[in-house]
Amino acid sequence: MEEKIKQANPTLHRYLFTVTTFSKLLTMFLFVLLPFIGFYLGMQYQQRVTVAPVVSGVQKPVTPSPTPLIDVSSWKTYENTNYYFSFSYPLENKYRLIEDHSLIRVYENFDSSQTLIFQVSIYNISNPDSFVGHLIFQEKYDELQNISIGKGTFSDPYSTYKRAANININGVESFVFEGYAPKTDIYTKDVVFKKDGLVYVLSGVYSNTNIHAPKNLSLYENILSTFKFNK
Repeated sequence: MEEKIKQANPTLHRYLFTVTTFSKLLTMFLFVLLPFIGFYLGMQYQQRVTVAPVVSGVQKPVTPSPTPLIDVSSWKTYENTNYYFSFSYPLENKYRLIEDHSLIRVYENFDSSQTLIFQVSIYNISNPDSFVGHLIFQEKYDELQNISIGKGTFSDPYSTYKRAANININGVESFVFEGYAPKTDIYTKDVVFKKDGLVYVLSGVYSNTNIHAPKNLSLYENILSTFKFNK
């Protein structure tokens, strides 16, 4: 091939086959540059053929769980064998637990009176009549979930009983309502969730006229943090 080009066109032959300083520099430059060009083109191709993973639905923010504010390791543990849950409450004798099938209450005794600290109410979701009498169930359970945070269940302007931020109770997403019922000094906090066809309401009720109310609210939060299902 080289001889044919030399015979046909000597000038072209010298241009193509004579090694010069310029040709050496050009060779070195291409030797360094071409791998970078190949890498860049490869990355561009990879970006075009890579399909972003499809995420189904909208990722929900992690809901916080209640945590004890004090050491509760020495408290008594109550276990419910009908609904398979447990919680702990203070060891002192002045705290008393009363169980009535689907209603469990922890009271604190003060002289001749007693104050409700923590209450577990359990309702059969297929029996709306079982909700009668509870503050939160003056509306249907499913409708409560659609109430925006900061909105209430009462139309009465004197009521501050409104929905608060959700919390996580032992892995179960729960919604919270708290505040004063219309024209009363009774402050109620209800943590509500549904599990296995049952509605659970974990409540604390306090009165402004009770000097122990702040401490009782703290006790409620600590007991709430120990609630869990055992099955």
